[in-house]
Amino acid sequence: MNRAVAIAFLLVALLAIPAGAALTPQAADNNTTTQHVDPDATNGNGDLDALSGVLERELASRLRESAIQISQGQYEQGRDLLGDEYSETLGKYVDVAGDTGNDGDGESFRRARTEQQQYAERVQEYNETRREYLEAKENGNERRARRLARELQRDARNVTQASRNVTRSYTVVENETGADLSVATNVTQNTTDEIQRQQADIRAAEFTPTTVTLDEYDESISFREPLSLTGRLTDENGTALADRRIRLRIERRSITTRTNETGAFSLAYRPVRLPTGTTAVRVAYVPDSTSVYLGSNATTNVSVSMVIPTVSLSTSTDRASYRDPVDASGEVTVDNAAVSDVPVVLTADGHVLARGTTGKNGSFSLSGRLPASVSTATEQLSVRVGGDDRAIGPASTNASFRVEPTATRLTVATQVGDTLDVTGRLETADGLSLSGQPVTVQVNGSRVATVRTNATGAYAASVPVPNASVAQVTAVYSGGGNLNGSEASTRLRIPARGDDASDFPVLGRNGEGSNTPSVLVLVGSLIVLALGGVGLFLAWGRVSADEGPISSAVEEPQSDSPDGAMETPADPFEPLTEPRSILEDDPTAAVERAYAAVRQRVGDASLESATHWEFYRAVEPTVSDADALDRLTRAYEAAAFSPEGIDATTAAEAIDAAEAVR
Repeated sequence: MNRAVAIAFLLVALLAIPAGAALTPQAADNNTTTQHVDPDATNGNGDLDALSGVLERELASRLRESAIQISQGQYEQGRDLLGDEYSETLGKYVDVAGDTGNDGDGESFRRARTEQQQYAERVQEYNETRREYLEAKENGNERRARRLARELQRDARNVTQASRNVTRSYTVVENETGADLSVATNVTQNTTDEIQRQQADIRAAEFTPTTVTLDEYDESISFREPLSLTGRLTDENGTALADRRIRLRIERRSITTRTNETGAFSLAYRPVRLPTGTTAVRVAYVPDSTSVYLGSNATTNVSVSMVIPTVSLSTSTDRASYRDPVDASGEVTVDNAAVSDVPVVLTADGHVLARGTTGKNGSFSLSGRLPASVSTATEQLSVRVGGDDRAIGPASTNASFRVEPTATRLTVATQVGDTLDVTGRLETADGLSLSGQPVTVQVNGSRVATVRTNATGAYAASVPVPNASVAQVTAVYSGGGNLNGSEASTRLRIPARGDDASDFPVLGRNGEGSNTPSVLVLVGSLIVLALGGVGLFLAWGRVSADEGPISSAVEEPQSDSPDGAMETPADPFEPLTEPRSILEDDPTAAVERAYAAVRQRVGDASLESATHWEFYRAVEPTVSDADALDRLTRAYEAAAFSPEGIDATTAAEAIDAAEAVR
């Protein structure tokens, strides 16, 4: 039953409610709790626009009360208000907006929830760490207190950023819906201001500011001609931080050196990922976690020239079939000097199989799995490193490689009623599900539909009942890449027109009959009508979390031949081609899509509403590379919540990390 019918049922039920019977919110017990409006208890005027307004107010009410709970330290209560009931109300709102022709897709409410959950997590992190800090101070443990104070510096910055994001999302909701979120905005800002006041006191009590000064440096550099510079490290009063080991960071590399009696230091640095041409180089002082000093940095401009490295392979896979592991290892050098931290990509037939970076000794070891899209005509594996317009430029090497075909197996089953329903599953001969693959349905030799398999390899199509007494139904998978084609057929009897279809057995692929008495259908229909449609309304949009939706939408045939070429979308284990394709134009969107692919790949339905850090903590023990997941999560956080977004270089590194998470 479609949404329009469900809405009609709901409105009929609402019209049957006496005018005085509509539920009304009770007076609040105190000034911190907002009673929620029951979306199923409207004024009964049958107006979908009014119903949409009720749902908007309910969502805004939950956002307001959640903000109040967070400000009072009731973090779980604040998150619960944005949990399952919020999701159900949001689903209703989106459906009603769609059926009334409004533009509302719920994205502003969806983003407000995400950012408010993030804000709650950040505030909770700060306050919990602050409690630990105060306990350490009370116990006289100054080293622990100083380490926690440094963590609080980071936590306070995160709270400020999350506050900006959530209040900005409130403004978007207000502009799009007319809802009043001024209370939530004020409460959030007051909470943030209080945290900043607390942190200013802690910073002044625990730390001394520092200054990095750069004195002499090379203006033109390359990997062959490293940057050589000298500088000085002092405190806020100009007193040298003398005779001590210090850690400096340039680009992505940490360098440990030592100051002399005047606080002077020197270092050498070989650029790897810096852009060519005139580039700003930032030198940052990174104090130890228990140091009394704050970090500082200085920036200077240099001219960077490209150097082309040498790539050598030591081992590589020589043959593979679908989903088999494909490995390659080797090293990257320039004039026999190891090149560390340079990006490395393993490809076959132009498809990315794995990504990584070289280690300290210039070595790399990559491993991926062969996707369906790599053709059996492929003859080489390729490893490429570096990048255009970077200090370490592009270079590659190849190795012989053979792709072997994989047999597939297709099933088909049918049932006839008002339509002819065709279902089945596509998998390899070894039982691996094949998702995103096109399956063509033919009836009595004519092509009637093309559908795609879902995440479990299942497909479904509903087509018109043929004007014949017997139907031959054939499902065809034409194959592609390294997958062989397959097909399956079944015959079924078609009921004579005007006869009750339930009196005719329907023969599936196993020849088994099925009879359904029409009286059961009638009784079932009456029960549904008696429910007034409310249950249907609440159940909108729910699908099986285990198997995912099976698409019954019929694609228009692209050609008269069942062997016509079809574009195959990537499954969750395919390389992240789509995010990479938009990397340069929209790095923020690229990271968000790569992160979404990883959540689909390693998560499950129980984590659907989890924030990104909740998701991280839930799956971290089971993923293949927890460090990569951490890097991806932090990059997603910057992409999704920072007003500045994220640059293309950082986005590329995030997508590299996403490729590594299985």
